[in-house]
Amino acid sequence: MRIYEAIVKGLESAGVGAAFGGAGENAAGLMLALKHSKQIRPIITRNEQAASFMACGYAMYSGHLGVCFATAGPGAFNLFSGLAVAMSDPIPCWRSPVFRHSIGRARAR
Repeated sequence: MRIYEAIVKGLESAGVGAAFGGAGENAAGLMLALKHSKQIRPIITRNEQAASFMACGYAMYSGHLGVCFATAGPGAFNLFSGLAVAMSDPIPCWRSPVFRHSIGRARAR
């Protein structure tokens, strides 16, 4: 959990005001760290593609840094469309790490 808190502190020091992302098991640690931030407003989207477009639009129209995050695998892949639009804008992308002990745990029983 400390790594997520460090990431949020780094984003706060960069002046980030909002972070857009899709909810998921791999992004849960980051979402909890964002919940405790007094500066960054987490905005949970229905899918990661929307998050990347929202971060792009936020950066273009506000002049502030746009941040988006996603879960691992297909979630991170869905960020590419919005990031392609934002090629000229600085939009950091956080992809949660996949830990070996969690692989295969989300299967339906």
